Amino acid sequence: MIIPADIPLVPDPDQARELLRNELLKPEYLTQRNWLQEFFHWLLSPLLKAADAQTYNAIYLLLGIACVLGGLIIWWAIRNMRRRARNATATAMGEDALLDPTITPEEYRRLALQYRIDDPDEAVKAAFRSIIATFDRAGILHISPGRTIGEVATTMRSTYPAYAEDISHGATAFDAAAYGTHPKPRTTSADVDIILALEEHIRTQLTQSKAPVRA
Repeated sequence: MIIPADIPLVPDPDQARELLRNELLKPEYLTQRNWLQEFFHWLLSPLLKAADAQTYNAIYLLLGIACVLGGLIIWWAIRNMRRRARNATATAMGEDALLDPTITPEEYRRLALQYRIDDPDEAVKAAFRSIIATFDRAGILHISPGRTIGEVATTMRSTYPAYAEDISHGATAFDAAAYGTHPKPRTTSADVDIILALEEHIRTQLTQSKAPVRA
């Protein structure tokens, strides 16, 4: 059977895709190449040869969704690792070490007074750290990472047994403010006042004695 020359040829799906591909590969269409799409096309070409146009588009859509989800997962993982690193650093330098050795007892006391009304939890921590810093600078305590507030309070009570009750109260308040799980505030301005009064008594005793008995 002879097909007249003026009757256009109708290519099958494979021929149509190949003709379209050859057309799109011409230089005038390559001013901005989609490298990701070309990579996926090369990777999945065996599968795509057996797929119809609808499946072809669906595969690219699923790959796009997978790329977006993968990017979000990577971003979340990196963000989570950074947050854990910051928390670990803060723990090592803050709560576990109980105080920052670069902050003086006077500075901690000023912070406690500053936070007393608006944030009693922070005020309690600052006030008790003022006492810890005073003991540390006097050589009564050696503050190191990992030392607990309970150990510190024990040394304080043995050094100044007359203030044992207030020391225990301050340690309990500090523990609640720093590590408690209840909604804030977990302490009150009254707790701050008790600890600040204790700090003043201990500071006065240290000033008068200059050499308190080491625990």
